[in-house]
Amino acid sequence: MQSSTVGFFESARNCRSAPGLLRRQSLTHASSTYIKTISSEQKHTSFLPVLSNTVTTIEKNMLVCQQTPVVNNVVKFDQNSDSNFVTNAQVAVYITKQSALIIDCGSPLRHTERRITNSLLLNVNDKISRKRLSTRGLKNFLDATQLNRLDTHEIVVLYDDFLRSSAGCVNLSTPMQLSPSMKCVYDEIKRYDNTKQIFILQSTFDDFYQHYSSLCYVSTSTDEDLSSSLSSSSLLTVKPLDIETFPISEVLPGLFLGSSRDAEDLICLQKHKIHTIINISTSIPCYFEHENYFDYLRLPCHDSPNQNILQYFESTFEYIHKKLLAKKNVLVHCQGGVSRSPSFIIGYLMKYHSKTFDDAYQVVKQQRSIINPNFNFLGQLTQYQQMSINA
Repeated sequence: MQSSTVGFFESARNCRSAPGLLRRQSLTHASSTYIKTISSEQKHTSFLPVLSNTVTTIEKNMLVCQQTPVVNNVVKFDQNSDSNFVTNAQVAVYITKQSALIIDCGSPLRHTERRITNSLLLNVNDKISRKRLSTRGLKNFLDATQLNRLDTHEIVVLYDDFLRSSAGCVNLSTPMQLSPSMKCVYDEIKRYDNTKQIFILQSTFDDFYQHYSSLCYVSTSTDEDLSSSLSSSSLLTVKPLDIETFPISEVLPGLFLGSSRDAEDLICLQKHKIHTIINISTSIPCYFEHENYFDYLRLPCHDSPNQNILQYFESTFEYIHKKLLAKKNVLVHCQGGVSRSPSFIIGYLMKYHSKTFDDAYQVVKQQRSIINPNFNFLGQLTQYQQMSINA
């Protein structure tokens, strides 16, 4: 083990005088050789502190700040520091040695599709779940299996989908900006057990995946992972003609799901005794807003992979429920009644009718066969279900 370590540093030292590109290639090869060597050792040795600053200099300072790496003055991780930032190569070593608990603080949808192998999803991507975690603490937020994994690891590595940024060059002593989710998880782990050593991946998951795809899990059936009961036909593209001609749908007595065409059809609205219209869009007009025919609620949401609809769930579901209790019929609509508005009605059924995500989806699907929420919304609905279980 000692000879392989010396060999790594000797190889890196010999590369210091080479031109930039050759130096990077040689250092990358040396780093790879070193990691492969220590991965095959039978004897467990404390090598991670020795590797830390070296790999950081190689992978970040040279490429980003174009500094000459200093490999013979190795700095250990600061055990008294509140945080330490680690590189892809360092995380790869932790994974190979199974010496750390890897926690994913990123997108639940992305975690379903791709993640670091055996990583634990701690999903606090919205303000509600972050508040719930900070109020309840990890002990009451995680299930028994997850808590046991945390208890049995002294080292924790956090990663997400955001690139760390700082005013200066990236190194272990320069403060970096954490995403709200990661900061929340970091703070709560420290509050739960301040003896834990917490390291944070400098780069994004996608960057790690590019370099170490063999250390990542990739789903072969995303729709199956999101919901085992979703039929494959529900994920097919809906034809525009179907959307344009599909009539308004009554999901529950008094609760209607429809399109912008339904929302501007006064005869249709009067026929179904609609009193309240929830407009889930940024551009569709509230057609009768100034005529005092209806109560309107607008939710400014795009049908996109980046739209956060979870933030509107609780207040919107409560609003719908109060209207229905008052015997006032409600229409929830977006552009086509296919993705955004069905997602909210599915969530409402989960909240006030004690439906699982799968059951709620099927109820809405039966009443309106063209629904096809995007994967981002499906991911947030499954997240909402998990939040409800943990509540």
